[in-house]
Amino acid sequence: MSSSELQLNRDALKELLLKANVKPSRENGQNFLIDAGVVDTLIEAADVSSGDTVLEIGPGLGAVTGALLEKGAHVIAVELDHLLYVSLKKRFKGEKLLSLVNANVLHVALEDYVKDGQYKLVSSLPFNITSIVLRRFLEQVPRPTVISLVIQREVSQRVAAPPGEMSMLSVAVQYLGEPKIVREVPHTSFWPVPEVDAAVIRIGVRPLPSKVEMAEVFRIAKIGYSSRRKMLHNNLAAGLRKTSDEVKDQLAEIGLNPLCRAQDLTVEQWRTLAKLGF
Repeated sequence: MSSSELQLNRDALKELLLKANVKPSRENGQNFLIDAGVVDTLIEAADVSSGDTVLEIGPGLGAVTGALLEKGAHVIAVELDHLLYVSLKKRFKGEKLLSLVNANVLHVALEDYVKDGQYKLVSSLPFNITSIVLRRFLEQVPRPTVISLVIQREVSQRVAAPPGEMSMLSVAVQYLGEPKIVREVPHTSFWPVPEVDAAVIRIGVRPLPSKVEMAEVFRIAKIGYSSRRKMLHNNLAAGLRKTSDEVKDQLAEIGLNPLCRAQDLTVEQWRTLAKLGF
């Protein structure tokens, strides 16, 4: 996109915001996507086609919403800001493929909109709600079949991090899904321009484990990450009230280096630890 096209989009966006009587709120993460190429990538990453049901969180002024509707998707757009909701209602008046909801998405009963439990999650998210959205839609039913999001680049890197750079967020997402960074998105692709760059990330959703297994994996991982500077055996020993030597012996039994740190483990190794019944 050329600088002139970008400026035209900014001007059009400002006009829409003025008509909607909306002043973008940094607190609410209201940085609106203005790059059509990024919108296309976001939708393509989820392989959206005609007849799909798509949940969009924080549609804002409808850039992604409009592109999804053009694909022939049935869109459930959940907007928290009432003024933006009113603006969207006017823009898409009479659109039969759109269900527009003015609410906090965490309080929406998706079962009322997704009758067969099959839907895709496609959104340019407010950066400040990324972690809570990932946790909600990966852990609780009805779950999407695929997730495609524009999120802060640094967070996308943490989500998709390899062993050696893993975090609790990496473990949680990779345990329940398969994340892949599709493309980076410069901060100039938004207005107002945020201070950080973004990325499009695609997450293929894995089958949901049993509640017992999931609780145990998260319990052990949280103990393991309780102090990133310490070796894993020290964190586990302190959190599980065992001796350091006991834990090191158990780690060695399953082929782990007793001197490893939490960030070195794969998701499968956390599952193995959980099965040991620490």
